[in-house]
Amino acid sequence: MENTEEVFSILDLVVLVLVMVVSFIWNKNRRTKRFYEACKSGDLETVTEILDNNKAGSLIWSVVGLTSEQQSIGLMWACSQGMDKVVLRLLDCEDIFEHRFSLASCLMCACKRGYRECVRLLLSDERVPVNTVNKGGFTPEEMTEDEVIRDMLRQGHWRRVKSQVKKIGDTVGLSIDYLHEFEEDTSEEVVAKALEIKNKEILKKAELIESKELMEYGKLKKKFEEEKRAIQEKYNDETDELRSALNEEIFQVKKVYNKFI
Repeated sequence: MENTEEVFSILDLVVLVLVMVVSFIWNKNRRTKRFYEACKSGDLETVTEILDNNKAGSLIWSVVGLTSEQQSIGLMWACSQGMDKVVLRLLDCEDIFEHRFSLASCLMCACKRGYRECVRLLLSDERVPVNTVNKGGFTPEEMTEDEVIRDMLRQGHWRRVKSQVKKIGDTVGLSIDYLHEFEEDTSEEVVAKALEIKNKEILKKAELIESKELMEYGKLKKKFEEEKRAIQEKYNDETDELRSALNEEIFQVKKVYNKFI
């Protein structure tokens, strides 16, 4: 009898655990779905509520709260629907920036659909990649027909280049003014070493700028070749009938001419 009761107690415990697990999964999925729907529809109040709870750090929310990946998916939904206020709120979440590929996809989506404000918000943070290529081999600039967005992307690209150049200078920490101080107050050997370090810094900056220029040149060349090909195809389509008629006329003239030879 005691063994039977013990078995039932274990079964009750197992059932209880299973119910708790199912309840946990159901609640987590429900909250996640609610979050995605709010991002998609532009329900800023719900998005803010869920993110604030997520940030609160309570034990329950650390378990059932949103992961950084789920936050990134929410950003994608907001960008796909042009919900710029939700995009702005989500960009306050540091966890989102762990997923560079997802950020690049969000920018690609906003560019393709022509949501200028979403593009502007994404470009305002330099952690969002600008020149990522999608599966088709296209950059965000190539995915949009909006010239305003294209200009925003180019400006965002060069802002990032400037930041990278500045970062190189800050890392080396050897300004021109500092070099002049070295020249006046330090031995020739130290000055020579400082100049060598400065030259390496300048070369690194030059390499960075040249690589970015080549990238831009490549994009412009590709665009030019595509436009050239489109014009050529249009020209061929417009003259194809005339050329066919002319060739037929030449053929008939040759036939007549051959009879008299």
